[in-house]
Amino acid sequence: AAAGLVEVLMSVRRMDRALVNEAEVLEALGPAAAVAAVDFATAALKDVAGPLSTASVLAGVHGAGLANLVFMKYPSALVEITIAEWKTEFYFLALSFGQLYFEHPHVTPVHAEIADPRHRLLRVDRLDHLSRTVRRALAATRRALATSLLRD
Repeated sequence: AAAGLVEVLMSVRRMDRALVNEAEVLEALGPAAAVAAVDFATAALKDVAGPLSTASVLAGVHGAGLANLVFMKYPSALVEITIAEWKTEFYFLALSFGQLYFEHPHVTPVHAEIADPRHRLLRVDRLDHLSRTVRRALAATRRALATSLLRD
């Protein structure tokens, strides 16, 4: 990537569905690409518009922050860390915008006694798999870009 350009934007959460191993997750993604973390719940759009427009991958735990995919360039990819076994609205959102979708279903709730998984703290498991998934997403966006350039 060009100096200073973010390739992977990691949507992080500070309340519900926060990652207890956020630092490890970011470290695992670091070798794959230039990574930046953003909490969309507190960040001003003017502060994230640049990274959103240059990043090729938006990754994060299922939640409203992933809807920022709509502001990303084409082609981009979404890597959703899912908290349930079914496809979600973000799968369909990505497809409706012509973007790529990848899933990382490997999470463990920290407080299993809380019935609703949307309100638990989470630990992302299989960080090697998450890193490979992000690398696959980056490669897929590059292939899609090359293909679209060949058509033009």
